[in-house]
Amino acid sequence: MRISRVHTIAFSPCRTTLATLRAIAAGFGGSATEHDLTLPGARAGLRQFGPEDLVCIGFPVYGGRLPHNAAQVFAGLQGEGTPALLVAVYGNRDFEDALLEMQREAAERGFVAIAAAAPVAEHCIATEVAAGRPDARDAAVLARFGEKIAAYAASLPSPAAAAFTAPGEFPYRKDIIRAKAAPKAAEGCIRCGACVKVCPTGAIAPDAPESADDSACIICMACIKACPEGVRKPTHATYEKSREWLRATCMERKEPRFFPEDLRPN
Repeated sequence: MRISRVHTIAFSPCRTTLATLRAIAAGFGGSATEHDLTLPGARAGLRQFGPEDLVCIGFPVYGGRLPHNAAQVFAGLQGEGTPALLVAVYGNRDFEDALLEMQREAAERGFVAIAAAAPVAEHCIATEVAAGRPDARDAAVLARFGEKIAAYAASLPSPAAAAFTAPGEFPYRKDIIRAKAAPKAAEGCIRCGACVKVCPTGAIAPDAPESADDSACIICMACIKACPEGVRKPTHATYEKSREWLRATCMERKEPRFFPEDLRPN
């Protein structure tokens, strides 16, 4: 299979998915064209890819699923039997159905998955979990994986020859994130607009940044990280319990997973 161009496509509210894709791309042996589709304005128009493109698509995992705006991100992509590497970045708990969901979404847009990875990054709710990841150790492993993917893609007669099915179950697990309430600003909001600029779904109105649209929010926590006053806070009732549970059960380091497993780097 001839690969003429390599692309990375990231949806990365807290920037860890973007960092993960950059680490993988470092192993491709050449320059990869980066498409950061995190913000709504970056998703205008249609990006088209052909059979000689290798596309590395990355999303964060929320509650074992893709973010509930993933279909909107995929709507701006069009493949033509284009080979794809799928990357689901999770917060050291589990990635569950996210890779299978990504494969099905990608297939509807003309991409053929040949392999997948489930690397770990700092958890967006309990930042003590997998703190600072992807770290240097992750980056080295992911770069070696990129090298293996480049060689593997070149060895295939066609993307379909990979006969790859991502792990996961369908019907998918319940989307528990959609039912949560969006973070809001408490007293002390200075209306600087930092949260508006980083919101990946446009859930925060520029003229009312203290609030947010619960139906649009994906609970990515980017607005909380961006708030210079530290006054933007989660509002859903289970937030503290979720943080406590994650800290109690998910602190032990997990390593990236690779599929098919024989593509695991040494």
